[in-house]
Amino acid sequence: MAVARAEELNLPVLGDAVPGRFPRRERVAMRNMFQKYGPKLGAGSLVGGLGSAFAAVPTEVTTAITDMKADGLVVAAAVLVAIIAIAAVKFIRKGL
Repeated sequence: MAVARAEELNLPVLGDAVPGRFPRRERVAMRNMFQKYGPKLGAGSLVGGLGSAFAAVPTEVTTAITDMKADGLVVAAAVLVAIIAIAAVKFIRKGL
């Protein structure tokens, strides 16, 4: 089996590209990528820059949020236990 040369396969050969410049195919692909994702990256960096400024929150608000988190975890655990209990009862009834 003969090995094909780069010229025969229409592949770039070392030295074909201009130093410091991507070949056309890569330039077009990069331009398309920047056009597609550029606005999203710009908006993300803008929102990220705005979100980094935190205001001072009173301690009462912080403790209230912490208490709400604890209460939410208790409710979530109760719902999970209820769902498991219902599934167990259904499984036992089906088995009998």
